Amino acid sequence: MIIDGKILGSIIDNDKEIGRYTLHDLNEVCYVDMFSASKNQKNRVPRFNSRNLMTTEVRTFEAVKQGLEDIGGNFLQMDTGLLVNFDLVKNIVKTSNGLFADFGEGYTVRIADNKDKMEIVKSLMY
Repeated sequence: MIIDGKILGSIIDNDKEIGRYTLHDLNEVCYVDMFSASKNQKNRVPRFNSRNLMTTEVRTFEAVKQGLEDIGGNFLQMDTGLLVNFDLVKNIVKTSNGLFADFGEGYTVRIADNKDKMEIVKSLMY
């Protein structure tokens, strides 16, 4: 995942992912090679190498969620398999079809009905 010229990456140390995430600046990447994330050699993924940091792409929903939390993103889980960037939500709309995060100009996504108890959701509801 690339964000503003940076890769949301899983940090590699001693040829293993260590469960921490960072934004790896693309301008600092010296080269990209292939990395085996597991013993299964068929599961090779890109590895981004700079002088002081090695990262690989994040490959699961949970890794993206954790990575965004680690870098201070305002993405909150609003349903199974749904992260919503609350920096971009204009308001929350409650309809007969459920709750929707409204990003403006007709762009919306349905969120879980039980999220109406969250303070951030309540504060954006009308």
